[in-house]
Amino acid sequence: MILQAELSTCRLAGASSLRRLLKSLLVRASSQSYADTMRALMSEPSPSSVLTGGELPAMVLVDAVARFVPGVLASDESVLEESIYSGLLEYPQYTRPRTMEEGEVPEVLLSGDHKKIGLWRFEQAMRLTKERRPDMWQKFVEKFRADEKAYSKKERLLIESVIRD
Repeated sequence: MILQAELSTCRLAGASSLRRLLKSLLVRASSQSYADTMRALMSEPSPSSVLTGGELPAMVLVDAVARFVPGVLASDESVLEESIYSGLLEYPQYTRPRTMEEGEVPEVLLSGDHKKIGLWRFEQAMRLTKERRPDMWQKFVEKFRADEKAYSKKERLLIESVIRD
């Protein structure tokens, strides 16, 4: 994998498959002529940012891949909850104290009812995504419409409710 601004971008979704390529080599393209030669071998040029070198992209790539190594995160399932996979931004998260200037922790989170908490988190994630990232929201809705049966009845009702709002 060549890390150079004019070459194809690495998407986090591909990081899990990169983990399997433990013998891969990361090459920082330090000269323009080398980068131009490698560009001819790459199929998807899509510059998305300008950096001073390849060190930061290499660190980002290592971090993205490391997330898929068992034991790196507290829970292996955490990766699947990330927005890149769920299609939704994360739900609001609260800590102590129960009351702050911004408001109170929602009662449902204090209830101990894990099913209700899960539905609340799902609804909040949808609402935040719809508000802050309409592009992600549209993709989520399209995915939902293509396979509504992948969701429980309660989830389908919540999704339809957020779509209508």
